[in-house]
Amino acid sequence: MNLYHNDFSDALVEEVLTDAACTFFGARKQMEEMIALFGSFVESLRENEAKVADRAGFLNYLLLGGHAARDFYKFLRVDSPDILLESQFSGAPLPTEIPFAFTKRGEFTKLVLGAYNDLQKVCDEYVNGKADETCCEKNIGKISVYYNLIVSMCDFINEKVRSMNCDMSPSSVLQFAKKFDPGAEKKACITGGMCFGGDECGINQRLAFQPVDLDSLDLKTYPELPKQDKVASEITLFCKTLYSCSKDEIKKRIFDLKEKIRMSPKA
Repeated sequence: MNLYHNDFSDALVEEVLTDAACTFFGARKQMEEMIALFGSFVESLRENEAKVADRAGFLNYLLLGGHAARDFYKFLRVDSPDILLESQFSGAPLPTEIPFAFTKRGEFTKLVLGAYNDLQKVCDEYVNGKADETCCEKNIGKISVYYNLIVSMCDFINEKVRSMNCDMSPSSVLQFAKKFDPGAEKKACITGGMCFGGDECGINQRLAFQPVDLDSLDLKTYPELPKQDKVASEITLFCKTLYSCSKDEIKKRIFDLKEKIRMSPKA
């Protein structure tokens, strides 16, 4: 009878310890996978950074850069446009053609309207993400990586890190396991092993997960721009004023742009 009782107890202890180990290592594996996924999302966002910079650079080029470009964003009441003003025109992307207009000023205005529209869309996608139309048709969700998602993920991961390090530390799991072998802790202290209540050999520090420092990622924070149809009249008025003051320089830039389009490889 005692033999049966001992076998039953041993089996129960083994099952409890196995469950505890699976929970501990499973939680750590899940955390590691979450951090790895976060890293891949950050890299995807950096690719979107480049898209915004390219389109901002093109708009700056059309607006002659410098004070004129800064005045443009101020005229549209855009907060913190400095990061957009830093972008330089790299030669891409190029419009497929110059929009038709009866006057050079109209041509310039349409170019600026189109460039602003493209920039607004990629900025909005960078900050807020967008739904994939193909996936929506199939009722299948697709993750769109965007800045606000990264911020939310960072907060979520850091909360999980705090919880893991506090509520599921390696020492607490080992302490739980030792409760099933009362003599083990005493033996460990005698032989110089881990003795709970001391520094626990720094195991918690060595195996602790580190929180994510969002600032250290140096991600760009682009402003949210008003939609083009909401500010089209303001853009048109600004272009009219700028063209009258800088007609020759604008004509030269449009001429150079036409040459770039003409020389670019056709799809």
